[in-house]
Formats: sequence, structure tokens, C-alpha cells
Amino acid sequence: MKKVAICLRGCISKIQDNFINNPSQIYNSSKKYINYNAVYNSIKMHIIDFNKDCSFDFFIHSWNTDLEKELIELYKPRAYEFENQLLYESYIKNNSGGNSSQIYRKTAQQFGIAKSIKVLEKYVNNENIKYDLIIIYRPDVILYQNLNINDYNVNNIYVNNAGNPLYIPDFHFIMNYDNCLKFANVFGKKMKIYLYVKNVLNKKLIQDKIIAGRHQEVLRKLKFSCIDRHNISRNIFYKYGLTDNEINLMTHK
Repeated sequence: MKKVAICLRGCISKIQDNFINNPSQIYNSSKKYINYNAVYNSIKMHIIDFNKDCSFDFFIHSWNTDLEKELIELYKPRAYEFENQLLYESYIKNNSGGNSSQIYRKTAQQFGIAKSIKVLEKYVNNENIKYDLIIIYRPDVILYQNLNINDYNVNNIYVNNAGNPLYIPDFHFIMNYDNCLKFANVFGKKMKIYLYVKNVLNKKLIQDKIIAGRHQEVLRKLKFSCIDRHNISRNIFYKYGLTDNEINLMTHK
């Protein structure tokens, strides 16, 4: 039986809100969070329950300090860390190689990835446990297609399929544990992830069968990017616990 670690990283957004250009919005916005329970339900249905020949453990690094209790109860992680991203704002900027909000956002993303892997690494070292495969996953992304663990060669590094050659996807990354530790070092290298994988790890970042919009999407823009753009029936999302009222609000780009 394959043993798989799912490392959740980053931040859960709020409905029709966007902290991309202003990280303080994570903590200052009064809007409601997206239905993050639906994200968990989709992971359980399409990854955990579908791959019956695998066992799964969750690990969390999150910037949502106010959701610590809720996310621990939901995911029951083996290890976790919840931090305020604003405490690292200067540190992230100093490691970003630029001043634009887009560069900051990508660097903060890499920092969150590295942090989630460190949570995993500490647990692995303390418990002397081994994992065959690591899935680095965003806690704000809903999956509506089965993800077959047996489709992944453990020696490769995978990312979800962008569905568009102009886009660089980031919904999930899948690799073995050794590659995962190397992958964490992308932070501070001041380069895009696919270039780091290619030029530093000497590997190709392979896009898998899970296509953005058609099989998987950021929940806060589900209606805009999935239902409207790809003409996918909203009925399929009821089984994850989403309501029509919630879906109608998922329009933020």
C-alpha cells in the first residue's frame, strides 16, 4: 500500500474578496470565507476514497490563523503550523527579486510551499516514517475529477494541467519525498517554479490529467471559471456541500 502525504499550503480566501494585491486583506476583511468544507469533501471523494490502495496523512501550513481550530478538526493533520503572513512581509519582499504585487504573490506562494514541506519534514524525522508520494495542495481549490495515484511516476514532478499553454498552473504538485525536499528550496531562488524545476532540479514539470476549470478550480471563482466558461453543470457541486446561493457568489476573478 502506497503511503501518501497531502501538504496543504497557503491561504483560504473569502467570498468575492481578493488579497492578491493586499495581503492584509487576509486578516482585515469582514467578508465570509468560502465553503472550505466543500474543498475537503472533494479531496476525500476524489483522492482518498478513490485510491483505496493508498493511505493518506494530512499536513497543514496556513496563513489563516483564525481558522486553526476549524481546519484541524476538519483535516485532522499529523502536524500543522498556522502563522500570520504579515510577520514575514519584509522577509518575503527581500527574497522576491522585484517590487510588483505579482512577484510578491508568487514569492509568498513559494514560501508557503516551503513552509508546508518543513512541517512534513519535521514530522517524518521525528516519527521515522516514510511516504511514497507527496501532494502539495491548495486549501481553496475544489476537485471534481478522480485523481488516480497510480498515474504518477514517483520519480517525476507533476503539476495540474493549465488547459492553456499561456498559463502556469499551481493548484497541486505531486512528487516523491526526496524531490519534495529539493522542491522546498525554490523559495529565495527568485525564479518561477517551472524554471527552478527545469534549471536547478534538472527535471521537467509535467502537467497531469487534471485540467484547470474542467476538473479543478479555485473555489472563489467556480461559477465564472468553471460553470460559465466550460458549461459544467452546477448540479455536480451539490454533493460537496455547496448550495446554489454559494455557487452564485463564486464569481471573483
